[in-house]
Amino acid sequence: MKTSQQDNAQQWIESWERASVALKAIKRHELRTYDYAKNQAIVDGMCNGLLNVERYDWIADWSNNNVSS
Repeated sequence: MKTSQQDNAQQWIESWERASVALKAIKRHELRTYDYAKNQAIVDGMCNGLLNVERYDWIADWSNNNVSS
């Protein structure tokens, strides 16, 4: 690899390392300030949807394993 390519690669890596620190700080701030009570209906809806998907998968697996040929 040419030196300029190595320099570019190193700059790219360093940029993402700095961005990682900043993004983690943003994520921590958002989690600390998230209004769970305000968004409870959304969270409940997502959880219910996931439970329905899991229930469907369980029934499909059970049906495939217990159907006589």
